[in-house]
Amino acid sequence: MRLSSLTYPIRKIYYRLRLFNRFLKYPYYGAWEMVEPMMEIPFEMFCEFYEEEDIKNVPRINIENESNEHGQKDFAIYQNDCYDKMDGLYKWWTVIKKQREEEIDTLLNEWALHQIHWLKPCDDNDEMYQYMHTNTRYGNYLFKMLADEEDKFEVEKEENLFTLIKLRNRLWQ
Repeated sequence: MRLSSLTYPIRKIYYRLRLFNRFLKYPYYGAWEMVEPMMEIPFEMFCEFYEEEDIKNVPRINIENESNEHGQKDFAIYQNDCYDKMDGLYKWWTVIKKQREEEIDTLLNEWALHQIHWLKPCDDNDEMYQYMHTNTRYGNYLFKMLADEEDKFEVEKEENLFTLIKLRNRLWQ
């Protein structure tokens, strides 16, 4: 039995206080403000664990050397898959997610350059203006591409968050 398993009841309180402290950092005015922290907190905790335990350098179990007498081979496959998923999630959060956000920002900036906006006076009253805008054909194309990329990215974020949630039960092994 590892010493860390003996200290779990104390650390459980510590983790709850840390999480509670995390929520006290920002005043939330509505549910829309919880969207990003609900994604960030689990991934930040996972990345902290991944880096501190040096999961990337944990040797994988050689499946060919394992016998299946008591299910060792099945467990080796299961454990290697767990490590592979952790590697994938860590890479997605630290590298791929940032790249996707930059791509979407670039598309948004490019789309904004192809929008034409102006204020038009209402009737003969110079104090009242009407907001007018028009899109170019290329602007419409960019908007459709931007909307598609944002939708794909949202699906990707949800899938990775679900993978992380499913992975939590495998960390007991």
